[in-house]
Amino acid sequence: MRKAAAPTSYGNCLDSEHCLVPVKTYYLELLTPNPHVLAPFNHESAKLQELSPPQPEVNRRMYLEVGGPWQWQDKAQWPLARWRAYVAGLGEAELPAKVPIEEIITVVLSLSGRAAGYFELSLRGADTEIRYFGLCPWAVGQGLGRPLLSAAITRGWQTGAQRLWVHTCELDHPAALPNYQKCGFNLYQTQAE
Repeated sequence: MRKAAAPTSYGNCLDSEHCLVPVKTYYLELLTPNPHVLAPFNHESAKLQELSPPQPEVNRRMYLEVGGPWQWQDKAQWPLARWRAYVAGLGEAELPAKVPIEEIITVVLSLSGRAAGYFELSLRGADTEIRYFGLCPWAVGQGLGRPLLSAAITRGWQTGAQRLWVHTCELDHPAALPNYQKCGFNLYQTQAE
């Protein structure tokens, strides 16, 4: 998983190889649908668009824009060819699989035609992971997080999943963990990575 450059009394570490600190990661799961905890969008201009066919350049742009403030680094340097393989379900490894190992579903939220956030689902067998989820910096604080997560949960159950799961860490938005829990996710593992 990811480790962060540690803020120290000497300022932020720029040499991440020599300044890694463990980051606490929380793993949560949802085993049964519970529509009573889901929230609708309160914005008339809110629109969800599932990307079909996949659009790797959109996944890359959303990953960088949404994840930038939260130090998402795993895919930040990926070339477009690797993004193409990823959204085609060939995995996250540097050398992609020869056949799909998962299905990636990407849904983008827009407000008045402007991208405001997104989520990615990874389907593998009976499990669906909410792999990425978040809002663009300009959209944070507008009451969109819980409705977008509700949409991700709803779409996850529509895949036929028997289990939805997600992970977040202490580098993510402070509301991330409580938002997952309000939507019914239960913590099943915590680890420092």
